Amino acid sequence: MNSGNGRVRISYYSTVALTSSANPSTYYSPAVFTATVTPAVSTGSMTFALGGVTICRDIAVRDGRAICAAVPNTSWVVGTHEIRASYSGSTSSSPATAVLSQVVRAETSIKLRIFEFGNRTDDVPTGQGQNITLVASVQATGAPVQQPLGAITIYHGTRKLGTVLPTETSRGFAEARYVVLAANMISNYTNSLRAVYEGTTTTAPSTATLTHYVNSSITGIPDNTPGYLRYVGSGWAYSSNRPYGDYDNDIHATAQEGDYVTYLTQGGRRISLFGERGPNHGTIGIYWDGKLLETVDTSGPTANEPRQLLWTMRLPTDYMYSNKELKMVNMSPGKLFTVDQLNDEPRP
Repeated sequence: MNSGNGRVRISYYSTVALTSSANPSTYYSPAVFTATVTPAVSTGSMTFALGGVTICRDIAVRDGRAICAAVPNTSWVVGTHEIRASYSGSTSSSPATAVLSQVVRAETSIKLRIFEFGNRTDDVPTGQGQNITLVASVQATGAPVQQPLGAITIYHGTRKLGTVLPTETSRGFAEARYVVLAANMISNYTNSLRAVYEGTTTTAPSTATLTHYVNSSITGIPDNTPGYLRYVGSGWAYSSNRPYGDYDNDIHATAQEGDYVTYLTQGGRRISLFGERGPNHGTIGIYWDGKLLETVDTSGPTANEPRQLLWTMRLPTDYMYSNKELKMVNMSPGKLFTVDQLNDEPRP
């Protein structure tokens, strides 16, 4: 109070409340800070600081509020930061300060893939009774680099299937695998699968979805099924009771160039060929009704890799209602071509 000139001037005791538009926030999405002065005034200014460094200076207070939105990325690093809003005061209001603890987390992205028997098969329908392996890969971006090692929860639709913890694969990357049992999938239906990365104190949550069709009509034809697969050539050998994890623990193999196996089917059906990959495996040619569709490299870095998806294709629709010959030919002299199983999926 000052009465030297015969007038009375009253200064109100002010308080400041500081809020964040997102707390926690992420590295690439700085928060907006709002400081509210009580009692509400339209005089004076507000200065905002992040960890002692001014980020918004002398922002005019209007209707009791001041907003700071210009947070530089150089200051917005992963971690916990003190945000301070300092009100200058005015002729009628006292200065005041508010402090907020702001958490900044690394952004994350998650990708979801499907594997069967070690092969990526996102776009290949699964036969009824077959399990699939979901591989969820998480990447964290921000400074300093964080490892996204929070839990990943797997859902089928809205139903929770389970939770797994990822392991570090490289700096800023982690990966987790989860086996979805055939019993948890709906046959003749496009199943919706979802992976939710739960986040940590330094990494933000993220979600990925993927759809996968389960077809009860897919016929799995083992390599030794009489009357379906016909092996032609002098090099074919049949091996049973193998310890490598083949379908039915057996396989047909040849290292003779020109040896082939045939199968009669109709156009428009998807055929998937499974066999081994390895350093001593070669190239095969895929023929449909005598015409070369494509050549396929069946080599791999590791010997005796079982149940590998060697080739898959929906056959041309030239012959929709009559059986034609599908022929798979060994095109590499001295290199192996193996047949473990053929999947035959009907036309959609």
